Amino acid sequence: MPADADPYAPLPLFVYGTLRPGLANHARFCADVAPVRRAAVAARLYRMPDGFPVIVPDPHGRVLGELLAFPDPAAALRRIDPLEDVDPLAAARPEARYQRRVILAQPLDTGLPEPAWAYVSDAARVVDATEIPGGDWIAVGGRGE
Repeated sequence: MPADADPYAPLPLFVYGTLRPGLANHARFCADVAPVRRAAVAARLYRMPDGFPVIVPDPHGRVLGELLAFPDPAAALRRIDPLEDVDPLAAARPEARYQRRVILAQPLDTGLPEPAWAYVSDAARVVDATEIPGGDWIAVGGRGE
């Protein structure tokens, strides 16, 4: 997608784990969020051995979360990227758990897919992880241990 060329393109952020409203990192990193919309993405959700969630894009999966819109999306991403150990201006590091990518999210209220940022992983990183049935971190009591 063209937004990948701009690592701070003004898109909403799809969150599925500790950045979701009411969970461990939301208040600290997302206090200035404007609208919050329930959404889903084509991915699979996993709990890593250290207790944190990751998603891996997969056209046959479904992960629930929220789309967050920020008044200053670039400032929000610069604040959240270090939490996720992401530097979009640096070369990809093989040991990095997440990459921030543009994916298609489907807001549950409209059903119309739209591009959004998300912190995603790849299948090679989830070898020792546990897949979360139903793709909803909150439903399984996930907080971000």
